[in-house]
Amino acid sequence: MIKLISFLKNITATFPKEMAIMMYRIDHTGPKSHDGGAQEGRTIFEYHCVVCVSMLYIVPEYNKFGKIYYMEIIKSIKSYISILLAILVLDGIWLGIIMKDFYLSELGPVMRDSVIIWPLVVFYFSYALSVFFIAVKPFALKSSKVSAIYGAWLGFAGYMTFELVNYGLIAGWPFAPVFVDIVWGTVLTAVISYVGASVYKRV
Repeated sequence: MIKLISFLKNITATFPKEMAIMMYRIDHTGPKSHDGGAQEGRTIFEYHCVVCVSMLYIVPEYNKFGKIYYMEIIKSIKSYISILLAILVLDGIWLGIIMKDFYLSELGPVMRDSVIIWPLVVFYFSYALSVFFIAVKPFALKSSKVSAIYGAWLGFAGYMTFELVNYGLIAGWPFAPVFVDIVWGTVLTAVISYVGASVYKRV
């Protein structure tokens, strides 16, 4: 029994936690046998002891990693949903209530008679995802304000690209919405980035 306890202490002291998996290996430089000759490796009993000791390290570390990974997924999902809801609500109020008459008067000649839904769905879902990965996730744990700043730059670049390309290529595209949309896109993306970062930090 004393020999077994000494053997287990030696094992736990020799191998660090992150290398515990290596204890599955059968060592062919085992202790001496009672008759003075070298054993041909550890006995089956010793091998099982090695496995049991390694499990004491591996299982808790695995569970800890799994819990952290699970919480990271939950935080990311909740943050993404908050960004998506924020942009839908704010953009809906802006386009459908506050600036509805402005956009109808300025873009009426180039607007469709009936709206095609799927491009809007693709835009909002993909834009919210871009905001999360570019402006929220890398900076949320530092500061929500930093996420808002990067979100503002993202919104400025994205909306400016859309408006200036349309103004340069589409005949009849008015200039007034160019300025308005760039400003709105900058403010909108900053706000939803702040919301997403705040949710990510608090979960």
